[in-house]
Amino acid sequence: MRRRRLDVGQDEAPSVQITPMINVIIVIVALFAGGSTMVRLEERLGVKLPTLHFDPGTKVEKTLLLEIKADGRYWVQGKPVAGKDLEQRLAEGRNGAVMIRPEGTTSHAAVMAALEACSGAGVAKVSFAPAR
Repeated sequence: MRRRRLDVGQDEAPSVQITPMINVIIVIVALFAGGSTMVRLEERLGVKLPTLHFDPGTKVEKTLLLEIKADGRYWVQGKPVAGKDLEQRLAEGRNGAVMIRPEGTTSHAAVMAALEACSGAGVAKVSFAPAR
């Protein structure tokens, strides 16, 4: 059997395509620039995300713990409080702060009602604990 030689042309030297590499670098720079802008915006607004642990410097004895159950019931310092009496109960702790701890399936309306009660009671320091 006779073999024929296939001519594929001249051998070219391997080359590196620089255009895709430049495109990748531009995208990475854009991502870092956008991310740093968001970090600066969060710092300027004073956004603090909830943590699982208290800061040791926090005075826990002046902080009222307001728990909101999934069905919309309120508990202040481990005692049940009716929705209409919530503002009055929070006014007692006005010098301190209120930490709101909703359950995982608590409705948004119940949390907003608690925030309105805090506002009506004159509480200026409100924080959120992670949901259980």
